[in-house]
Amino acid sequence: MAAVLTAGAALALASSGGAATAGGGLSISPAILQQKAAVGPVGPVTVVNRSGHSLQVTVAARPWIQTTAGKVEADRRRALPGVAVSPAAFSLAPGASQAVSV
Repeated sequence: MAAVLTAGAALALASSGGAATAGGGLSISPAILQQKAAVGPVGPVTVVNRSGHSLQVTVAARPWIQTTAGKVEADRRRALPGVAVSPAAFSLAPGASQAVSV
C-alpha cells in the first residue's frame, strides 16, 4: 500500500500578499508525492513565487477530512503526525524558489 501526499492540500501552503491566480502566486512541484508507507524522507517539493512581490510562506503537512457535503480538503486545525517538513516557514522574493524536504 502506498502513502500519498498531495501537495497543496495535504501539504497546506499559506502565504501573505494575496491568493494565487493564473498570472501569479505560489506554485508547487511535484504536485503529488507517492511512496510506500515507510519511515524516511519522501523527497523535496519546490515552492516557486510566481507573483510580483515577496511572500511569507508557511508549509504544514495536514490530514485529509471530508465535510458533511462530501468535499475533501486539508484539516487546517491539525498537523499530520509523523510527517515533517523543512523549512516550515520562509520568505520568497518574486521569481524565487525554495526546496522543502518532506
